[in-house]
Amino acid sequence: VAAAAAVVGGGGAAGAQQLVYILTLGVAESHRRHGVGAALVQRLTAVFQQPVHAACKAVYLHVLCSNLAATRFYEKLHFRRMRVLRDYYHIGSMHRDAFLYVLYINNGVPPWAGERYWGWLYDCCRRLAACVKYVLSWR
Repeated sequence: VAAAAAVVGGGGAAGAQQLVYILTLGVAESHRRHGVGAALVQRLTAVFQQPVHAACKAVYLHVLCSNLAATRFYEKLHFRRMRVLRDYYHIGSMHRDAFLYVLYINNGVPPWAGERYWGWLYDCCRRLAACVKYVLSWR
């Protein structure tokens, strides 16, 4: 079993959020499909769902698009595929695409969801209305 994860972000600023990034997760082929990998990921997420880590809002990772076993594994654990990252990996002499996956924890939400989205949209509309009012005042 090999696993590596890191906490990124935060920096101690008020309201700052932290993210966990799973750099690598590997289970020897002879031990696969016995729940070892799932147990590791579930333990990792359980640790970061404790109150001391309330600022941690998401767990991220990258997977080769061609690694169907890994994509099924993470989707089974409720990770969401966020996007395709073209040429993310350089393996040998080839560039390979990756999927970016995320699991939101501690009431984390996507950047453009809920209150944040509506607040951003309201600000944009308010600024646009001020610009239109200013332009119309030229007449």
